[in-house]
Amino acid sequence: HSSGVRIYGSAGITFAHLLKGQVQAYISKLAPWDIAAGRVLAETLGFQVLQFDGQPISMTQKEGMIIAPKQAIQEIITIMNGSND
Repeated sequence: HSSGVRIYGSAGITFAHLLKGQVQAYISKLAPWDIAAGRVLAETLGFQVLQFDGQPISMTQKEGMIIAPKQAIQEIITIMNGSND
């Protein structure tokens, strides 16, 4: 389901690529300060920011999250959790 994985080493750089449409999703474990500004931009542009299990993120601790367009995020969560039949 993927043509490859890119690791840029910076949440900011990855957010820029995501918001410009150069990557489909961003999956990482991030601290609140890594995600705060990017989350605002992403949600304003129609992306969702959720935990690996599809629950909302808390913004109080470092946690695993997925940032992706609304139309793609549920499929990504399903694939990640091994429920893709």
